Amino acid sequence: MIEVSERGWEDVEGSICLTHIEDLFLAASIGEPTENECSFCGRSSASDGAIAVQLQNLMVPFMETFWQFYTRLDDAPRFDGQFAGTTDTESAVGELAEVAFSSDVLDEVAAAICSAISDLEVGTWGASMDHEGLRLLWEEFATTVKHTSRFVMPATEVTRGTISPADRVLRFLGTLEVYASDESGLIDILERGSSIYRARTISALPSTYSSDPSRFPYSARGLGPAPKMAASANRMSPAGIPMFYGATSSNTAVAEIAAHSPADYAVVGKFIALRPLRVLNLAAIPALPSIFDMKRRDDYYALTFLKEFAAHVSAPVIPDGREHISYVPTQVITEYVRWQIEPPLDGIAFQSSQGAEGLNYVLFMDSSGVIDGSESISESLFEQLVVDMDASQTPLLELQGQEVQIVALTRSVATHVVQTRSGGRWVTET
Repeated sequence: MIEVSERGWEDVEGSICLTHIEDLFLAASIGEPTENECSFCGRSSASDGAIAVQLQNLMVPFMETFWQFYTRLDDAPRFDGQFAGTTDTESAVGELAEVAFSSDVLDEVAAAICSAISDLEVGTWGASMDHEGLRLLWEEFATTVKHTSRFVMPATEVTRGTISPADRVLRFLGTLEVYASDESGLIDILERGSSIYRARTISALPSTYSSDPSRFPYSARGLGPAPKMAASANRMSPAGIPMFYGATSSNTAVAEIAAHSPADYAVVGKFIALRPLRVLNLAAIPALPSIFDMKRRDDYYALTFLKEFAAHVSAPVIPDGREHISYVPTQVITEYVRWQIEPPLDGIAFQSSQGAEGLNYVLFMDSSGVIDGSESISESLFEQLVVDMDASQTPLLELQGQEVQIVALTRSVATHVVQTRSGGRWVTET
């Protein structure tokens, strides 16, 4: 009884085919098959040898991982005095079982595991402990900068047992330094001469277009970042702080802006990098290791959080008048990455929020960071400027004037059916 209480699950009967265990690391960690029949699919093999393993052997690595992600309710972390992310046993087991077992026996195996836990007469299991609390840190951070404090951070203190806004924000931002370092493998170098496309919507064709389609009244500064006094709030930049938003292709650049404007046309220009650019690539996050591999648990936590954060950055923002609030967390993070990371970064790369192929870029520059081809400066002078001038004033991109074009915008509405798992069951949403 003491052993059962400490490990958190009762002994279980039965066996399971190795073919039902889809996580390769988990399958390799439970030893060779010893049973001739599977308790879940009924398959048996009297002559061909053992085909299944005892479910009791499977429970050891499964529950070891389970207790890395969940805890008893009394031990769960709290946020402003409330339990954070509490869930029930069925949902918790179902989430982990989904990545471990084949769909044809998933519900039955999960039910057997739940039964082994529920027999301890503990009805609710506590907050998810995944990602070393990084998901919880992100939620705390996003809530704080949206609704509590984003401009003035009071002195660090603990008031009535709660964490101060400054602690919540700074604690989360401190975790970013690890992921924005060269050791993370997420830093890309855009070599000199790399192409970046930028698009702007226009309501009507220029007057010169009909007589000479090759003449466009757009210079590098006209197509580049807006002037400081005209810069509006965007996903990575607050109003009044211009940045260069671009993409790896003209189609991706157009897709991003077309969704937020009723305009009929867009001007697209190709810029090339005048020097190598250091970019944090949120689209280059490596594949996750097995959730059951204890030796790579830290990697699993960090990479899972990064994937979720990258998905948040790339998620479409509905222009319903409240988008300026949704932008705040990523604006604060972008500013932190821009000014606090060493060696300095030139920008961030992320997946398109419109599902377009290719990457989006936000580069840390205003209109002084772009020049026309006719403004190109000599190599020696450029090197001197890089040394002597502030980085925000150094031209980083050159517009290829002969490749500026106007495209007509077309839009379509698509319906998607998504299946998600909730409470141990599949839920279909349109």
